Parts: sequence; structure tokens; C-alpha cells
Amino acid sequence: MFDNLMLIASCYNTFTQAFYAAFGNPTSKVPDYLIESLFFFDFLFCFCQEFKDEETYTVVSDMKRIAKHYIKGSFIFDFLAIIPFELFLLD
Repeated sequence: MFDNLMLIASCYNTFTQAFYAAFGNPTSKVPDYLIESLFFFDFLFCFCQEFKDEETYTVVSDMKRIAKHYIKGSFIFDFLAIIPFELFLLD
């Protein structure tokens, strides 16, 4: 269920960012901040999500191994997605 919500959030984020680039930023960005918070929760949940080992095909539930697997995988992309660059850039 959460994966479907994140898919919708990703689509919303993609289309609104293109719209903002073309027509300017809106006066209220509350929905955008809510979507960004979903990406932050996804980032946290990925450290707790079990995975299937590629060699043994067993489910790994050890938190240290899950964290190592996530950091070696898509961690950097998820981390870059939650950084609020708009707060650091000057207008």
C-alpha cells in the first residue's frame, strides 16, 4: 500500500516540478511539503525493510545487514531526494 502511495507521490512531484519550472512557484507549498515528508518516511522505512539474499534466497531480517544492503543500493538516490535544495538556493 505504501509503495502505491509513493508511486503517486513521485508522479505528483514530477509533474508539479515541471509545472513550477514553466509557470513559477505557487504561493502555498503545503502539499509539496507533505509529499516531501512522504519521501523522508520512505527513506526511514527502507532501513527496516527485509530483503531476499541474492545468493541464498533467504529473507534477511537482521537490521545491520538490511542497513548495509540499503546503503550499497539506492541509499544515495533516496538521500539526495530528501534534501530541500530550494531552501539552500538563493533567489
